[in-house]
Amino acid sequence: MLSDYGIQERKWGEFPTLRVALQDKRIPDEYYGPTSASKNIFNRLECLLEVSILAFEHADLVKETARSVGQEGMQRDLNRLRDELDAAAAFFRQQAEDVRSLNSKL
Repeated sequence: MLSDYGIQERKWGEFPTLRVALQDKRIPDEYYGPTSASKNIFNRLECLLEVSILAFEHADLVKETARSVGQEGMQRDLNRLRDELDAAAAFFRQQAEDVRSLNSKL
């Protein structure tokens, strides 16, 4: 298990100058959802990544399950997963654009 120092080193290691400016700042509450039980963007991205990797790595099982349980339901789930991954990608593209804009204003 990493110490608090180790966690901070892992987080900021590639961004030492940003670390000076931002290390003691909080992420706005809007990114965490209205309650601690709510899905927040960080949990959601992690779940999407896990589910998509599992689906890809076990594609044969996904196909087999679709044949036995129902192709329509599996396709619906895969379409929903794809749509949510597309939305996450758009979020990352927007974040990259925001960083690009900030950089150009320095």
